[in-house]
Amino acid sequence: MKIGIWSAKVAPKSEALICLFQFEEDKSPAWGLLADRFHGEIQKILGLEQFKGKEGKSVLIHTGGGRILVAGLGKRSAFDLEKWRQAAARAARRSREMKAKELLLIPADHAVLADTENALLALGEAVSLALYRYDRYLKDEEASELAAAYLVTSHRLGRREAELASKAQVLAEAVNAARTLINEPASTMTPEDLARAAQSLTPGVEVMVHDEKWIQRMKMGGVMGVARGSHRPPRFIELRYKPRTKSPKGPIALIGKGITFDSGGLSLKPAKSMETMKSDMSGAAAVIGTFRVLKELKPEVEVRGYIAATENMPGGNAYKPGDVLVTMSGKTIEVNNTDAEGRLTLADVLYHAAQAKPKAMIDLATLTGACVVALGERIAGLFGNDEKLIQGLSASSNRTGDKLWAMPMEDDYKDLLKSDIADMKNAGERYAGSITAALFLKEFVGSVPWAHIDIAGPAFTEKELPYCPKGGTGFGVRLLVDYLLHV
Repeated sequence: MKIGIWSAKVAPKSEALICLFQFEEDKSPAWGLLADRFHGEIQKILGLEQFKGKEGKSVLIHTGGGRILVAGLGKRSAFDLEKWRQAAARAARRSREMKAKELLLIPADHAVLADTENALLALGEAVSLALYRYDRYLKDEEASELAAAYLVTSHRLGRREAELASKAQVLAEAVNAARTLINEPASTMTPEDLARAAQSLTPGVEVMVHDEKWIQRMKMGGVMGVARGSHRPPRFIELRYKPRTKSPKGPIALIGKGITFDSGGLSLKPAKSMETMKSDMSGAAAVIGTFRVLKELKPEVEVRGYIAATENMPGGNAYKPGDVLVTMSGKTIEVNNTDAEGRLTLADVLYHAAQAKPKAMIDLATLTGACVVALGERIAGLFGNDEKLIQGLSASSNRTGDKLWAMPMEDDYKDLLKSDIADMKNAGERYAGSITAALFLKEFVGSVPWAHIDIAGPAFTEKELPYCPKGGTGFGVRLLVDYLLHV
């Protein structure tokens, strides 16, 4: 699909959908470059419909042989780039419903969207993300017919804008690729399948896949403990990207939780809670999605990726509550809940990654239901030991719409992880579950600047969102890419 700028007068035509936007306070939508002869007719219809410009509301007008959608943006004071992204996504979904081949979006206020570059980037991301569908098992699913989406402005398309349009496409494709990994059934997205997905990355990324014998030799007791209950062997995936820059920054280590199915182990989940547990590798999918675009977007930083891929199953050889696991670091962990398995695998991955002394480590993990209780299904929890890293990720969150909220790391809560027979337990008590999980991980990072992003809420959605259908969201890809481009 083509993404670009339209810098001439536009008039309705049968194969296109034109979308005008209006704030609540405005008496009429900003006409932008819409042909003058349609203004009066549209204004009359909006009056009859009593259209007020509320966010998410719209009126479809058939006129002049074509279609015009007037969409509300809500209050001007609450408008930002993410609101624009969502509005563009809603328009894209309407264009698909109407089988339009072109979508032209006329911003409500060029003063609000004075930054044409970011407006164009957000438009490209939103349209491509909104039109994603996981249709592998749908016999009669129709593909979107939209061929092009344009931002209508008097500004002409230059080299920089063309690059941004391309960047938007590349980013959206990476997010959608991560979504597809998450949406695959667990029977076709096993640890070995996830490793093969990593191996299919561009030639600009070095990929190493280690088998269970290597994991055992490395004494990764956390990974092997979780893997014991499954007949599918675990895999350890390492990714490396090196820019051609003479003196690259970094390295930055990206770590993704890779539990390809989480039954809870012997601490078995309820049946309803298990239905979406193919998504427990969403952190790994985000890391793989990020590496898909590094060669093309060329951040001037060396990036390393680490994923321990395994299932958590209640087989006859499964690890048990009361077991003690010896991790790669030598620290021992008493297992008091086999459904707190992600932190056991991440303990080994974080320690292994830290041995290479990266400038920073960032892990993404669907780690705790407690974080969903605290922040809901749209916001990820951000923990860490380095304020500069926290601030950098927060800035990327603001730019991309992948929402983060900084959470406390209260050392007094470490007492909740005390064990009578090992160095620590793998799970605390009922309260502060996301904090104690982060404190557990902190024990394995040493002095390396580190951030932990608990994506248990936003990694998977069971309802339609403006630019994400039901299923895996690909949360974290745009966030990580933006951070690497600004580090």
